[in-house]
Amino acid sequence: MDKMKMGTFLTKLRNEKNLRQQDEADIFQVSPQAVSKWESGDSVPDIATLEKLASFYKVGIDEIINGERKNPDTNVSTVVVARNPSLEEKGIGKRYYGAFIYCMSAIVIAIVLSFLSYFKTDVIIGSQLSMSAGFDFYQTLFKISAWPTIGAWIETLLFLSSALLSIGLWLDPTSRRTFWFWSFGLNLANLVVSLVNTILLTGATNQNGTNMADTGCYVLFIFSVVYFVLFVTLPITKKKTFCPKAPKAIKSK
Repeated sequence: MDKMKMGTFLTKLRNEKNLRQQDEADIFQVSPQAVSKWESGDSVPDIATLEKLASFYKVGIDEIINGERKNPDTNVSTVVVARNPSLEEKGIGKRYYGAFIYCMSAIVIAIVLSFLSYFKTDVIIGSQLSMSAGFDFYQTLFKISAWPTIGAWIETLLFLSSALLSIGLWLDPTSRRTFWFWSFGLNLANLVVSLVNTILLTGATNQNGTNMADTGCYVLFIFSVVYFVLFVTLPITKKKTFCPKAPKAIKSK
């Protein structure tokens, strides 16, 4: 067995799928250093990993060992590639479930909080000032026509886009960096818009001279802050998990 030839072949297979060494390490649940050693010829994968490599890259185990493709009809081991890769072999494993659970939980919590009283405004019946009524986030979006509605819609769209894109961190092993940066950018934009909405409502008063911002307005802002902080600090969603620096390949002598 020529380890150098085998390593070159593994490198070729990885490049054909446009994967980095880190991506392959994530998919097969090994360290990036292990992948680098395979490709440099310093070590070889164990038999269990060889089976996964053969299945994922749709080649035979003997083809990997020999470092070259052969006619599939002439080797029995290519039967291994007949089955589809499992979710974990695609990189959709337990290691990344946290990102999915995180964004789904955030959406559920946001929906619950949207029914808190969001802002106050005067309700006038005829020509008489009747009362100062509170409106929740849902009513602001769908039931009234007022300037807070614009900010509420922008905040909602930014938050949902960020949360739904976070699912990509769990689903797609080859585009996690892209999903992370888009999720981060929209998450940050949501935080800024939430802050602006809170400031505007706090600074505005209705005809009674009372502050237009109600309790829910501040609760939703705090939620936006917590959501952003957790996104950038939790191991399940932080940048280091999904945007690691690509390891330097070991040069063969």
